[in-house]
Amino acid sequence: MAVDETLFLSAIGGQAPPTVRLYSWSRPTLSVGFRQDLEESCDLKACQRLGIETIRRLSGGRAVLHDQELTYCVTAGANGQFRGLSVRSVYQWVSRVLHQCLERKGVPMDPLPSASNHSPSPESQSQALPCFAVPTGHELTSRGRKVIGSAQKWSRRGFLQHGSILLNIDPAIWANVVGHESANELNAVGVNELLEFSMSASELMQSLAVEFQRAMGGPATGRHLSSFEKTSAIGLAQTKYSNRDWNVFRRDLAMRTNFDNAI
Repeated sequence: MAVDETLFLSAIGGQAPPTVRLYSWSRPTLSVGFRQDLEESCDLKACQRLGIETIRRLSGGRAVLHDQELTYCVTAGANGQFRGLSVRSVYQWVSRVLHQCLERKGVPMDPLPSASNHSPSPESQSQALPCFAVPTGHELTSRGRKVIGSAQKWSRRGFLQHGSILLNIDPAIWANVVGHESANELNAVGVNELLEFSMSASELMQSLAVEFQRAMGGPATGRHLSSFEKTSAIGLAQTKYSNRDWNVFRRDLAMRTNFDNAI
């Protein structure tokens, strides 16, 4: 999460090109949206018993269990290819890339949502429900069940969108972590349940990299974090994302003075 935020800050500061980051988690982790109440969004005792970490994202949305999945993150400044884009149009652009990639891999995807349906989840729906239990107008589905859940952090200078692509799903773990009542409403499916073969996270990662390369209209160029970005990510990890004030109470005490001055 600290690296995702660092990439977002670099993008809105004009210090980095559009960047796609693809990664998996070293241990099962439940991430909650920026506005969610952590204790209402999950069973903390069950998380502790099962060895599942909890963390708060800088983006909105609802709780996501990062386990047997691939996480993607797209960041870009509001210039070049992404000049003048809106929240809705960014969702459309990213959704189209993800949809095309999964279809090429043989996943039976439902048609892309129409532009009029691309909008964030209604605020009237319970924020305590997990991401994959809530139907929205912009998520990607297969046979009516969610395959990918996404969320955004938006600025007039750029955006971050990241999300979880389910490979496999264990309903029992979700039931323990997010509560039995919510888990019973889970309307999700893993990619590997829809394929005749099992696809690994690394295989999907390679395919997504190619698909995003096509969408961005240029050769894929891998990059490492700059020394400044590494320092920022480490600082955010230590002062924010490892901090109970942020993860539980949503109090952002991270010191970003140097980064803010730089951008």
